[in-house]
Formats: sequence, C-alpha cells, structure tokens
Amino acid sequence: MADMAIIGARDSILGFKALGLSVYPVKTSEEAEKILTKLVQENFASIFITEDYAANMLKRIEELEKEIELYPSIVIIPSFKGSKGLGMEKVRKMIEKAVGIDLLSSERGDS
Repeated sequence: MADMAIIGARDSILGFKALGLSVYPVKTSEEAEKILTKLVQENFASIFITEDYAANMLKRIEELEKEIELYPSIVIIPSFKGSKGLGMEKVRKMIEKAVGIDLLSSERGDS
C-alpha cells in the first residue's frame, strides 16, 4: 500500500492514524511547510493538509505541484473547525483547467 500522510493540528488529524496514515501534527504554517516539502521528497503517494495550515502556504503547494509529475497528490481538507472552501476551490480550478470551463460554478446558467 502506498504511503499516505496528513498534516494539521493535532486535534484535527489524530484520528487518521487509525486509518493507517502517517500523522504529522504541527503548530505553525512554517512547520507544516517544512514537513510538506520533506514528505514530497520522500515520495508519499498522497498528502492531506488541513485548510487552516494550507491557507497560509498555497503558493508553496502550487510550486510543489508543478515540480512533481504524478506523486504525491496534495489534498486540502477541512479541519475540525469546519471548511473554508479551499479544497473545493482547488478541485474547481483543476476541473476548469482540464475541461476548459467552470463546471462547478453556482452562477453558471443551464440553458
């Protein structure tokens, strides 16, 4: 099985350990960024990061995604505090890039 990891506040990510993910609790965005870079270099297949930390390092996440070919997949997920919509925004941009239009836009009219 491919290695998967999660980065975030201890309270948000500890339960993922029971699912077999490598858990990396952090207290600052700087610490999260260092761990993310390390995990990319270690060839993890999927890296999940909570929105509360990803929000402060979106530029670095985009840089890493441009550098990597296939792995890892970097996925932004909500924390226990709730969703800020960053993960969904990332998915929306990926779909728009692949298809050429914004399929998830709520303002899109169906005629």
